[in-house]
Amino acid sequence: MIDLLHVGALGLTACGTACVAMDRAHGHAPELAVAVLMFAGMIDGGMLHVVSPVLWAAVMFVAAICLAASRRWRPAPASAHGTAVAGPLTLHMASGSVVMGALQVVMAGGNVGGMEPASAHVHAAALLPAALLLGSVTYAGLSVFLTTRTSSGAGRAGVAAMGGSVALMATSLLG
Repeated sequence: MIDLLHVGALGLTACGTACVAMDRAHGHAPELAVAVLMFAGMIDGGMLHVVSPVLWAAVMFVAAICLAASRRWRPAPASAHGTAVAGPLTLHMASGSVVMGALQVVMAGGNVGGMEPASAHVHAAALLPAALLLGSVTYAGLSVFLTTRTSSGAGRAGVAAMGGSVALMATSLLG
């Protein structure tokens, strides 16, 4: 069942990556780079298993930080043409990278790196899936809201695909 969820989420992530590439209104190189990283991480995590899920999560977290840092967070003055201003789609992409990275680690199961968790960490680790499920549901809700507020068709499809991918991956936390 997990494999079927992962294939579905991978398909949605591929669709979302293509939408970012096609979206002329919002698709810029940093957003596309983050989308490609998420797609590569999902391919590796679901099929190839070359890189540890923890390393992919770290790469996705750093990519989210770099994406956020590459944009201005206040409106650019009218004379500042060419200045990249962060908008809701950039925030959605950055937060999606964080959620996807965390979901990949949890979906890998307890055997990340071949080590058993120390007994002191087992209690805290039990809270991680519940917190991640709450974050995933919040992200999916934000995706629905943002889909209704995005003007470009490719932007709407990309947001919906990313939200759907997170929602599919999060269902693995329920069972």
